[in-house]
Amino acid sequence: MAHLFNTVNLTTYGIEATNIPGSNITIKGGFDLPSRIGKTAYEWGDEDGVEPYVLADELFWGGRDIEMQGFMMGTRATIKTGLLSFGAALSAVSGTGVLATSYGNFNVYAKSVQPTYFSMGAEVKVIFREPAPVLTGGSIPATGASVNTIDSIPFLSFGLYTSPIKEMIELPEMKEMYFTKVQAEGWRNAFRKNREYNFEATLMGTTLLDFQTKVKNLYAIFMKEGLRTIILNNEVTVVGYAAEGFSITDVYMGNVGWVLGGKAMDMMLGRFKCKLTVTSIT
Repeated sequence: MAHLFNTVNLTTYGIEATNIPGSNITIKGGFDLPSRIGKTAYEWGDEDGVEPYVLADELFWGGRDIEMQGFMMGTRATIKTGLLSFGAALSAVSGTGVLATSYGNFNVYAKSVQPTYFSMGAEVKVIFREPAPVLTGGSIPATGASVNTIDSIPFLSFGLYTSPIKEMIELPEMKEMYFTKVQAEGWRNAFRKNREYNFEATLMGTTLLDFQTKVKNLYAIFMKEGLRTIILNNEVTVVGYAAEGFSITDVYMGNVGWVLGGKAMDMMLGRFKCKLTVTSIT
């Protein structure tokens, strides 16, 4: 599985790509929706929660880190030579370069190269930064009947299979109380901060292309203006927005041990996590 930076195979520098821990693919972060940049909400002191900024002209998205790990074999001197050559190639780029992988191409620059030395080898973690990810190309599926929906669209249309509903009814912290009292503890009723809900699910695709399509469709729905309405098991309705985007980790690609029609099934799975800033829960 070749990994190239600006068309040069990383094996040229002695770096062989290895799987990310907890996954069986070689990159991490390449499927994430980045956090928003700019002001995403205003917190009024005399109201509960926040006033969300979710109009179309208020939505701006930042970059994302893409992590790659590799292994180098040889003496310290050999590894040093390879790393210096790799570092020179990274530093010679004006702007961003293209990191080409089996899971997509990314316009990146290198944030850090972190070797950990062993006897006759080294593990190398490379953190790339993609400042302007391509987040387009997805489409929002049709609405339909289901007990689990995002804006009336079934989870399954996005390839999402839910985790158990987590506790959401805890009382949020109080906002700052600007109050003083002489020779006694001062207190008064105050308004509350916003709730947050950690939305977690398994994202499943039948192939790499199907998985990528479902990820792009999730971009489309979570980048859409306005608030998202998520219904969980027809029991809980969460309304909010994803200021911090979402992450897809622990990606596994291949045979998952399922058999359909006497044939083992190849799938692509990932752990979807999205922290929602909640405006209401019912």
